Amino acid sequence: MESEMTTIHVQLLGEGTPAWCPVRALHLSDSMFELLGPQPEHEDWQFKPGQVVECQVQAFSGGDSGLVAMRALPPNNSFKGKPLRGSP
Repeated sequence: MESEMTTIHVQLLGEGTPAWCPVRALHLSDSMFELLGPQPEHEDWQFKPGQVVECQVQAFSGGDSGLVAMRALPPNNSFKGKPLRGSP
């Protein structure tokens, strides 16, 4: 199965109130995504491009919902028996 590109949301840090940024990501499997860049210089993302994150659907204050990055996988972890991109 070939990975699909999609948009997920990553929390912006230092905003005072919860704020989310749409970020392009590669869907690896189930709820796992690899964040793609580039990250704009003026934005401080909770997770960085190249990290693999686990996402879940979350409702936003405006009533919309979307996939939100909740936690990062360790960098040298493997996913479903296959090394993640960039892992030895």
